[in-house]
Amino acid sequence: MNVPVTTDEAVERFSAVLHREEFLAELKRTLPSLGQDEPFRDMSLRMLKPHKNRVTFEMSIKTMGGSQSVLCKCHLDNRQDVFDAMQVIYNAGFGAGAEFAIAKPVAYLSSFNTLLEEMVHGTRSSEVFLGGKPDEQIGAARRCAAWLARFHNFGPQQGKTANPEEFILQLQRWTNMIKQCNASFSDKCDELFHRLEAVAPTAGTLRLCPGHGSYMAGHVFFEGSRAVVIDLDEYDMADPARDLAWFIVYLKRLGLKHNANLHVFDQTVEAFLASYSEYAGRDPTRHLGFYIAAECVHRARRDVCWRMPSSPEWGQVMLDEGLRSL
Repeated sequence: MNVPVTTDEAVERFSAVLHREEFLAELKRTLPSLGQDEPFRDMSLRMLKPHKNRVTFEMSIKTMGGSQSVLCKCHLDNRQDVFDAMQVIYNAGFGAGAEFAIAKPVAYLSSFNTLLEEMVHGTRSSEVFLGGKPDEQIGAARRCAAWLARFHNFGPQQGKTANPEEFILQLQRWTNMIKQCNASFSDKCDELFHRLEAVAPTAGTLRLCPGHGSYMAGHVFFEGSRAVVIDLDEYDMADPARDLAWFIVYLKRLGLKHNANLHVFDQTVEAFLASYSEYAGRDPTRHLGFYIAAECVHRARRDVCWRMPSSPEWGQVMLDEGLRSL
């Protein structure tokens, strides 16, 4: 299979896969509730999140017996491992009825590289941060911290081990890409990379734990008293500060996008870190500045090189914040 050049091409390609008769037949075999011999009255797709190598859809199906929705995550490559890892996590105390849970993995259709998950209903924590009162925002931050602390402390140990040396090489590639896309950032990228290289954690200083890989407010749902987390494609074993940094930088960008202020959620971030420390029983600040700066580089690369049109203004804000974090 050729690699899609753009996310639009990926959406078109994967959408076509989900409309194929062979896929729908396999779906019926996998989900008995749809009825083996019952024709679909209607099937619709809603694209939720596009990437070049995967696209997530909500599939809504109507039959004579009713309707059902399922999340379909279509991958370019075989990601049976994600389904297997989610099953292990789900069965390790993060399943149905648990206060801290993940979306239920339903099946993996290997012929189509498609992961099926339950649709999670509830309120995204990002909606609370954007529309809630200050005390509601603080409460949401504490619940997000509690989920992450539990996962770091009690989640199954599985997946690849994050390697600090490899991460530094990746940061170098990212800063080089930014410089190639916009030469005006060359000096700032060089300074930031050298400072990151100087403070990077070494293998001997790391306390690895189960990692989510892309932990952010948009991936945390509140269903009553439960916190349910989605999108574990990047699961691994990593420094806990990495997941904390992802969450914090996401909130910074949320403030930048909706309030033109990178620091509008600073109090919320403080509550998040304090609650994590309380629940996890460890100091969350070790290596945190490094990972925040690294994630700022990651986001700056997207702003400068990937966004259409490019956003050098946002790229500069992120690079400046990276320098400030060290």
